[in-house]
Amino acid sequence: MAERVHKLLSALGHGSRREIEGWIRDGRLTVNGRVATLGESVDGTEQFSLDNRRLFVRTQDTPHQHLMYHKPGDELVSRKDPEGRKTVFTALPRLKGR
Repeated sequence: MAERVHKLLSALGHGSRREIEGWIRDGRLTVNGRVATLGESVDGTEQFSLDNRRLFVRTQDTPHQHLMYHKPGDELVSRKDPEGRKTVFTALPRLKGR
C-alpha cells in the first residue's frame, strides 16, 4: 500500500513528519538514488538515503506494542526538550525499532 514518504519514514521512527518534510525541501533525502519530492508516494520497498547515508526500512509487518503509563505531573510528553526537563521517555523502556 502506497503512502507519502514522510509518513512512512515517520511511522518507522526516523523522525517527525515535519522534520522529514524539511529534509525533502532541503534536498537531503533520496529515494532510489534520486532526490525525493514533497507528497511523493512510496510503498516501503525503495532504498532511502539521508545525506548519502542509507536509512534502513523494514518491509515486514511488526505487531504493535501498547504501553500503559501513569505520568507524574512533573514530566513532559515530548521527545526533545530544549530546557532539559524530565520527559516520559526517560522512564519508559526502550522499544525495538523506534
